Amino acid sequence: MMTQQTTTMAEDVAERDVLITQLRQSRAQETVERHATYSAVGGFIPLPLVDIASVIAVNVSMLRSLSEYYDQPFERSRTVALVGAVATSLLASGSGSVATWALARIVPGANVIGMAAASTVAAILTRRLGGVFIAHFEAGGTIFDFNEDQLREAIDALRAASAQKRGKTAPA
Repeated sequence: MMTQQTTTMAEDVAERDVLITQLRQSRAQETVERHATYSAVGGFIPLPLVDIASVIAVNVSMLRSLSEYYDQPFERSRTVALVGAVATSLLASGSGSVATWALARIVPGANVIGMAAASTVAAILTRRLGGVFIAHFEAGGTIFDFNEDQLREAIDALRAASAQKRGKTAPA
């Protein structure tokens, strides 16, 4: 009788832990989605580089919120460096697209298309980066131990998502 009660209690605790984890991930995802919306709005800023700076600022704010939510230490300069590295890696790999995007923002009429594209890319960047950090924080990681391999994996995932959205296969 005692063994059966112990087993039931252990199952209840395990079920409770799963529910708590799901709730925590759901709330963290809500934070990411909110910041993705802010990033999308930042992508509509019609000034080159100002739009990128606003998207980086939104992503830093998102990571600060996630760090607080997961009770992890936060350092602004480290986070800005991480977000900046992701953003510049993506921009460097698609410099032709960036040039076209920049021209589309200047040409009358086409600038709306350029701003819509920038807005979409900003939202995707924020969602993917948020997802990577939710997984990292769930595994017990911090901003300080987010290493180069994880950064490379995050960049590759962002590139693959971008390529898939354009209907292409991601580069190897």
